[in-house]
Parts: sequence; C-alpha cells; structure tokens
Amino acid sequence: MLPYILTTTPSPLATSSAEDPRVGKIMFQIGVALPDSVLFFDPREPGEGDLPPGGGDGTIMIYAKAFQIDVPVGDRRDDLTHADRDTILGLDRHLTNLQGWQHTVELVNGGKTARFTMRHPKGEHHVFTGATATAAAISIDVIPINRGEGEATIVIKEETSSSPSSGYTWKETSRRAQKTSSEYYFRNLYPVPPWVERGNAPVLTWEGKTKRTPPSRFTGRTAAGTTRPSSTAPPGLPDAGQEPVTDTTYLVEAIHTPEGTTTPASQFMATTIQVKSPDIQANTLTTEGTATIGGVLTAWSNFTALKDVLVEGTATFGRDNSRVAELKPGPSGQKCLTLWGLSILSTGWM
Repeated sequence: MLPYILTTTPSPLATSSAEDPRVGKIMFQIGVALPDSVLFFDPREPGEGDLPPGGGDGTIMIYAKAFQIDVPVGDRRDDLTHADRDTILGLDRHLTNLQGWQHTVELVNGGKTARFTMRHPKGEHHVFTGATATAAAISIDVIPINRGEGEATIVIKEETSSSPSSGYTWKETSRRAQKTSSEYYFRNLYPVPPWVERGNAPVLTWEGKTKRTPPSRFTGRTAAGTTRPSSTAPPGLPDAGQEPVTDTTYLVEAIHTPEGTTTPASQFMATTIQVKSPDIQANTLTTEGTATIGGVLTAWSNFTALKDVLVEGTATFGRDNSRVAELKPGPSGQKCLTLWGLSILSTGWM
C-alpha cells in the first residue's frame, strides 16, 4: 500500500451556513514515505505505507495504474459535501491529476458517494520509491462544504503491484477531513524561538478561537506526544526528563466539541524544534579533518584511526571484563600503557 497524506484548504474546512456557503479543497500527497517519528497529521490514521522513508536504496518499488477517491455526499457531519449532481460532476474541472493521466467523476452508492477515478489513457503505470522525486499529488478544489461540523471519511483506492507487468490488485485506505464552523479555528503552530539549548523545554505558540473565546495567540510548553492540550488554554509544562536533547517534532492536539453534538473532534498540528549541541546517534561517522571530543569517547565496536590519535586523558580499549588495553596519565607527564590478553600482564611507561 502506498503512503498517503491528506491536507485541506482551509484547515480545518469551514462549514457552510444558509447565509455563508463555503467551499474547500482536498489534496492527497501520494508516495511520500515519512519517518515514523515525524507526525505531521492525525496519528489515528493508518500507517505510512510500505515504502522506505527517503526512497531507501531503490530496491522497493510500487507500480500504480489507477486511483479512486470516494467523497461522502449528504448533510450529515460525516459527509463532506451537500452539492447537487451537476455541481459534483462539474468538479472534474477542478481536479488536478498525475501528469498525462485522465480522470472521470460519477455518483455511486445511490448518490451518496462522489467517485473520482484517475488512470493513464494507455494503461501505463507510475512508479513510486518513497523518494520525493517519485511522489505525486491529486487535488479537488471548489468543493461545496455541507453544514455539519465533524469529520468526513474520504476513501482512497489504488490499483498497484510490486511488479510493473503483473499482479495488480485494488487496495484501499481512508483519511479524515475535519470540518468546523467559522467560529472555531486552530492554526499557525510554531516554536518561539525555533531552537532551544540542550535540555531546556521549548515554548510553542499557536492561534485559536472558539465561540467562548475571542481570537488570541496561546503560548505554552508541551512534551512530544505526552499531553492533550485544549484549544482554549495553553498546554502544561513537560514532565521531568522530557526536555529534548536532539531535534524533536512536537504534536499538539486541539479538542473541540461541535455544536449540537457530544462527541469531541480533534485537530492535530506538528512543529519541529531544533536543539543546540544535540545528542547524535549515527551508524557511520566520517570526518575529513580534525574531530575534537570535549567529553568521553566510547567505542563499543571497532575503532580505526588512519592517522595519529592524540590522547590527553585516559583511553580504554574494550569494555568491562574484556578490556584489551588502557592508556592513562602517569607520573611526571608520562603515559602508562597497560595490555591484557597476553601471556603476562604487561605495563610500560611511555
């Protein structure tokens, strides 16, 4: 299954009223494989698909021949649009597709679903690797939004295969489009400043409004994934030990109960804070120049130096009971080299 990200304009979509009809835009980003630790959108949605983040080594590919997007039609809070038949069929003029592909619009399921189908006219495929360069987007604009505040579930289907020439099957997943009245919004989440010193708690700000609260900018602190702040108040301080030591993405959830319902609706936004002097974990580290270690250098596996290594403190090779050598300061500025694993324990002054 390909990874999908649904975005809306505006976000969330604004519901219509008798005096103020509203339209909106939905867009699916297809084939962008994000790392699991990066949460840009609703974490309740299905996973990010079967492609490696960044494209991996190019050995995993998904071939796509067609897509379908099913939009719920009606006046309920879980429908998206209440438009009539001619208006819905006319949305084909506002659909942006993959380059060279064609699309059709039809009403199915007794008129309760608007189905948008996209495919190449010659049956050719598009290949996805997870890299941004192979990603695609499908958008539908000028959609009349109904009056029901809530979440509309939009189904997207794909005809895909892991082989370019055979094995194509239809698969489906869904994403949620949030709708709220113009008297509620939650937007513009960002850190102030965009960086913190290592171990300090970040400050996040956003704009929000509800029927009981005038437009305002909220400022607070939060720990990634640990709090559920209300849209009408700043989030709390992070728990002890939750301050970031490396660049961290923070997810903030705004909870709003639409008028006439008792079921809360959630909206999620995320922002990334940069950390000065962060902890870094890497598989391979290569330096062409000088590497200066201010603290302790620990190597749990092989340590290879192609040039001289200057040791001003103590260097230990091996760990615990499997040490093989230790180089440490001795008297009068000398260095003491101790070797284990020989026929005898050998100590020499340098």
